[in-house]
Amino acid sequence: MTITYQQGLLASAIAVLAWLGAYALMIRRGFKDRSFGMPIVTLCLNVVWEGWYGFVSDMPLGQRLPNIIWFGFDLGVLYTCLKFGAEDFKDWPLLHQWFKPVVWSLIPIAILLHWGVITALKDSHGAYSASLNTLGYSFLLIAMLLRRNCVRGQSLYIALCVLIGDSAGFWVMLFVTQYLQPGVRPEFIFGLYPVIVLLNVVYVALYIHVAIRDGINPFTRL
Repeated sequence: MTITYQQGLLASAIAVLAWLGAYALMIRRGFKDRSFGMPIVTLCLNVVWEGWYGFVSDMPLGQRLPNIIWFGFDLGVLYTCLKFGAEDFKDWPLLHQWFKPVVWSLIPIAILLHWGVITALKDSHGAYSASLNTLGYSFLLIAMLLRRNCVRGQSLYIALCVLIGDSAGFWVMLFVTQYLQPGVRPEFIFGLYPVIVLLNVVYVALYIHVAIRDGINPFTRL
């Protein structure tokens, strides 16, 4: 399957806007619910990924700019995590007590993980690392909802933004592998992204189920 340069740019614009919407809504919901909206491991990986491809990589500024903007929003989500996150683990006494040091310790771990993937796989434009991050996020988002057993820190519109962003991300990765990082096998993208999108759909369905079970209208909860 091939994608034109113009189609790739359109998909990139959709993905950027969808994820900006998701981040902004996560921050808003985090303050309203005194919680956070992104799984902690994924959040730390995202902060490092977007910092690397925004400020460290040698990609042209136009390609780095969305990552720089995302990095700023990531810091907002990280703030809600550090401010409110300990209460999310009040039934886990040790983690509740040491929550902030645990979160900060995940940052250097994320740096090492990304450094290994980026250098070993010559991941110049993040095709491998971004796709693996996204797959992990899709799994952990469902796990977070099941662990909390409530919709705290989340909304249907965050979930839909993530679904739209990751669906567009499939086409973005095809674009990247055709024009920017051609060493990536297309089978890698075709193998991962249908799973990612399916997990996102499952999460949307689970969110609606939990919200309605708890007497919350998912369509009016922004």
